[in-house]
Amino acid sequence: MVLENYYFWFKNVVPSNVCKDIIKFATIQNKTPGLIHGEEKFNNSKKSKEGLKLRDSDVVWLRDQWVFQELHPFAHEANKMANWNFELDRSESIQFTIYGKNQHYGWHVDANAKVYDCPNDLTLHGKTRKLSMSVILNDPKEYKGGEFEIEYPTEDKKGYRTEIVKQLDSIGSVLVFPSFVRHRVRPVTKGIRYSAVIWFIGRPFK
Repeated sequence: MVLENYYFWFKNVVPSNVCKDIIKFATIQNKTPGLIHGEEKFNNSKKSKEGLKLRDSDVVWLRDQWVFQELHPFAHEANKMANWNFELDRSESIQFTIYGKNQHYGWHVDANAKVYDCPNDLTLHGKTRKLSMSVILNDPKEYKGGEFEIEYPTEDKKGYRTEIVKQLDSIGSVLVFPSFVRHRVRPVTKGIRYSAVIWFIGRPFK
């Protein structure tokens, strides 16, 4: 799919006090290792070596309405401003992600190869991820590394270019992009990086 924009960003739009409240709320919850597609659910066991090569992070799942209300509007605004105009039904749960020293997430896409097959959950069944959103929750001065890098086609469509999204350099900044766009989070080398990730779903593209 050829796009006019492969990502859209907002700088300092989530108030710092809201970001701090999300961190405070999430960090007292039970965290689990971040999974990659195909990994089994954890029973207090370590991730596989293959899994850790691609992804090493900890996550907390949030389903609290007040968090949705604070973050959802930016995805819908980006959907219009970037001229994607994807048909979106709802979002999945919010993934509060913790990257400590040496943790990372290698190159990947968020989109699923197939639509969700969840006949017992009609909010997901038959849907697919269309937009992804990442929110920087703590001041990037509190950590080193952890840069968000994205990959998209060159203007001549003959290759790809990678770009570090430098606009994510302050607390409360938001990045929105189509879920089929490849991206990664580089290893954190010092401190802790906190972010909130949300996937917005809808019927398959036609």
